[in-house]
Amino acid sequence: MDKMKKAIRKAFAKFSRKKFADWLWQGLQRFYSLPVSDRARTFDYVGYFIMQQESICEGLARTYEEYVPKSKQMMFRQAIGDVLLERGNMDSAPVDAFRDLVYLMIRINATEPLNALLPTVGNGLLGKRDPEIFYGTIAALKSLMPSAQVYETTYHLIGSANFDDGYLIEAINVLVECEPSRATAIVSKLAPRLKRLRNVTKKLGGDEWTAFCEAVAFSREEVRLAIEKL
Repeated sequence: MDKMKKAIRKAFAKFSRKKFADWLWQGLQRFYSLPVSDRARTFDYVGYFIMQQESICEGLARTYEEYVPKSKQMMFRQAIGDVLLERGNMDSAPVDAFRDLVYLMIRINATEPLNALLPTVGNGLLGKRDPEIFYGTIAALKSLMPSAQVYETTYHLIGSANFDDGYLIEAINVLVECEPSRATAIVSKLAPRLKRLRNVTKKLGGDEWTAFCEAVAFSREEVRLAIEKL
């Protein structure tokens, strides 16, 4: 390990959970407020390294993997949720920063921030300001290992104020991935919303109807069969 890498790892080894959260937020905020030519000055210690990666998300993930000591990696993952909770509902915050954090969850397989999704994406200002963040959120839930926590988060997001039923079938697949034996019960409980979605998209036709049909076709078999029986 070269001297520079050792020095960076030593610096991160002194970070607390709050320090990681502050570092993430300050770096993201500066990244999206500066001209592209100045963005390498963001993210203390590793700004140039991050800018060499294909995306800021990949840069943060590589930083986590290569520079954050294993003893501090849980704090880093927890800090993602802390930033979402503390900053996600600020109306002046750059929405792209929070998309980056959601995709970072996927990239480093972080479950610790799940509790931050409902108050921000589901019921908060973040989900209102950026409805498309649900796409990344559902993708994050799909990417994580099926668990009771993933199920509960997905279930509550489906019932949240900001949820768009355009993501309903994908979300149902996440629920069934977590509890395969309850596929029929899960679909039955959401049947009124599924029927409404089917009727609306069929009436609209075109891309909307095609997207609905494809979502059903590419669902888990038990989900597809249950929906086809509605």
